[in-house]
Amino acid sequence: MGLLLLVVDIIMLPVMGFPGVVEEFAGFFRRVFSWPQFRRFEQYLTALIMDRRPPVHNIASRLVEAVDQSSLNRFLARD
Repeated sequence: MGLLLLVVDIIMLPVMGFPGVVEEFAGFFRRVFSWPQFRRFEQYLTALIMDRRPPVHNIASRLVEAVDQSSLNRFLARD
């Protein structure tokens, strides 16, 4: 008896906005970040909801609001 392996390509849809939970709870951290940093924070939280370990280039490429990958890298690598 043979094993049937079905491989399905997953279509990664663009991120049009932030999930309600991100909008609701990210605000608690607003005073910690500058405005651009806060946007990166929201983007990263959204990516974590969609994928447990998203590569930074995937996050940057899926956002409808254009963001440079190096900008996300700098935000995530800050000490």
